[in-house]
Amino acid sequence: MKKRQPKFAGYFYPSSANQIEKLFKKFDENIDQKIKGEIFTGIVPHAGIIYSGFTAYHFYKLLKDKDIERIVVIGPSHHHLFDGFVMPESEIWETPFGDITIDRDFLNRLKSKNFVFNENIHNDEHSVEVQSIFLRYIFSKDFLFVPLIMAKQTVENALDFVEKISEFNLSKTCFIASSDLYHGNDYDEAIETDKKTILKISSNDYKLFYDYIVEEEISGNSPACGFGPITLILLLNKKYNIKNFVQLHHITSADVTNDYSGYTVGYTSFVGVKNG
Repeated sequence: MKKRQPKFAGYFYPSSANQIEKLFKKFDENIDQKIKGEIFTGIVPHAGIIYSGFTAYHFYKLLKDKDIERIVVIGPSHHHLFDGFVMPESEIWETPFGDITIDRDFLNRLKSKNFVFNENIHNDEHSVEVQSIFLRYIFSKDFLFVPLIMAKQTVENALDFVEKISEFNLSKTCFIASSDLYHGNDYDEAIETDKKTILKISSNDYKLFYDYIVEEEISGNSPACGFGPITLILLLNKKYNIKNFVQLHHITSADVTNDYSGYTVGYTSFVGVKNG
C-alpha cells in the first residue's frame, strides 16, 4: 500500500507525538463545550498549531466518541493553481499518532475531469495535513479519510462537489473546511474584518458569504484564504438542512503571541449539527 509520510511535521506542528499531546491536553483542559446531535459540517483553521490549534480543538473535541466513520477535509491550495479538486494517490497517511486509511472508494467515485489524483500537489499543501493529526488523536477507532485540495475557489466548483456527492451514502460522514481568516499587518483591521467575515459565515447563506468575499477581494482585502471550502460547507448546510450552525471560537495570532504590531492572521471554528 502506498503510504504518505508527514511533510509538515516539525514546521506546522511538532514531529513528536508527546509534544503534540501535551499541547492537546492543555487545549482540552481549557475547553468545556458539549453539543447534542449528529455533527455533519465544520470549519477549522490550519496555521501552526501553537497559533491556531486551540481554536481548531474547539471543533475536534466535539467529535470525540461520536459515531463517525468518514471524515472529508477540504483545504485550499497555497502553492498550485488548478481548476477543480486534487485527490491523493496514497492509500495511507502517516501521522505522529498512527496511520489513517484513505477512503479510496469515495475518491474513485469522485474521479472525473474536475477531480484528479496528484500526490505532488498534496505533498506541497499543509491545509489538509494539519487536520490529520487532530483527527488521528481524537478518534480511538479507525475511520476513513477523504483529503481534498481546492484551488480555484469558485461557487461553480463548490456546487459541482455537492452535486457529485448527492448520490453517495453520507451516513456517519463529516465534512470539514480548512481555512484561516484575515491576513495582514493591522491588528485592529484584523479584528474588524474577522467580525464581518464571521457574521457572513454565521448567516449560513453561501451566496451572501461568497458575494462578500468577492467584494473584499476586489478591494484588495484577504478575509479568508479558504473561502472556497467554506462556501462548499455552507452549500452542504443548505442542501442537507443544517440550520444549527454555530461559531465555537475566534482568536488571532497576535492574541497568542501578544505582539500586536506585526503580521496578523485570524482563526475561527464552526460546527454544523443535524437534529440539533
